[in-house]
Amino acid sequence: MNTSYHRQKRSNETAELTPPHPWTAPPMVSIQAPPQPQFIQPKVMPQAPQVPKPGPRYHGIFSSDDEQMAAARRQQNTIQRSNRVIRRQGESPATTPSLSQL
Repeated sequence: MNTSYHRQKRSNETAELTPPHPWTAPPMVSIQAPPQPQFIQPKVMPQAPQVPKPGPRYHGIFSSDDEQMAAARRQQNTIQRSNRVIRRQGESPATTPSLSQL
């Protein structure tokens, strides 16, 4: 083997005398933690005025009806419901009479 291509081992004395390599790690630097974020109070949005909810809805009941008209409406609703059941069975029911006919 040709020894000119191979480096000779250095002794401990010569190793200590050589300057540090440029690729050695830099000295340790202390890193501080980032500051804690401060709590920011959220902006309070103005609320819209509260609108009262409507009361219960009575379907098919009208306050302007007299006793006869209220009874006719109830009867008409009953007929409409029974006709709906008949239609679901595939039959054709009679037409529902108007309020004036009841």
